[in-house]
Amino acid sequence: MAVVIPLATASGCDDLQPASKTTADNNIPIDVSNENQTIVQGEVKELFGKRVTNWAVLDPKTGKLLAFKWTLPVPTVQNVPSNVQSDVRFWMKVPEEFTKQTVFTGMSFDFLPHGHAPVGVYDMPHWEFHFITFTQAESVGIDCKDPTMPPDRLLPAAPGWYVLPPPDNCVPGMGLHAVWSGLPELNSERFTKSFLPDYYHGKLASLEAKAASEYIVKRESFSLPTPKSPAPAKSLLPKNLVVTWDQATDTHIWALTEFDDATVEN
Repeated sequence: MAVVIPLATASGCDDLQPASKTTADNNIPIDVSNENQTIVQGEVKELFGKRVTNWAVLDPKTGKLLAFKWTLPVPTVQNVPSNVQSDVRFWMKVPEEFTKQTVFTGMSFDFLPHGHAPVGVYDMPHWEFHFITFTQAESVGIDCKDPTMPPDRLLPAAPGWYVLPPPDNCVPGMGLHAVWSGLPELNSERFTKSFLPDYYHGKLASLEAKAASEYIVKRESFSLPTPKSPAPAKSLLPKNLVVTWDQATDTHIWALTEFDDATVEN
């Protein structure tokens, strides 16, 4: 069961540059940077020798979702055994306050030791975090046998978004990757991090935040805009992804922020 943690008055720092404290039981950084927040913690799970968690940040008066955050310790990335040669998926339970206000039914931590197609772009060890709109069973059941492409109206509205063409357009359990033509990794630069939508059966299957293992271990903070994909129902969607390296715990705190009304698909 999720634990609600009303926050005591703090210094009122900007939420995008969170202070943190270490919980006595889990040794996990929890954001205490803003006095006007309520935290609802999700599941705590061990991942390659370190504990990870997620939590929703709510407006204490209205209950509106302000942010959704999760942790990835750098040692988790460094501790992946060399004999792990197949893709690994860790499903994480999230607060119901997150799923009730968004179209997402859950999230997964995914480690891909060999990456995926296209060759020369994403074929390197990397981590992905999927926020799925399907059920977990439907997401796991994506077998890439359905070649249906999503209509253009379901892609992000900004110019330059397209679905990768066959045969490199589908990953089992994830779906068809949409990309933006301006991505550095599509313009002769080495992949470091991205935030992309996935589709299957012609529908939005998930939003995925991803970063290369070799980039994560550099311990850098960064931010990315979220893909503005129309949602299948009235809900909230985040505008930005903000990732902050917490030096005290050697952990990246990933945060979906600035939730606002989504454009509903038609």
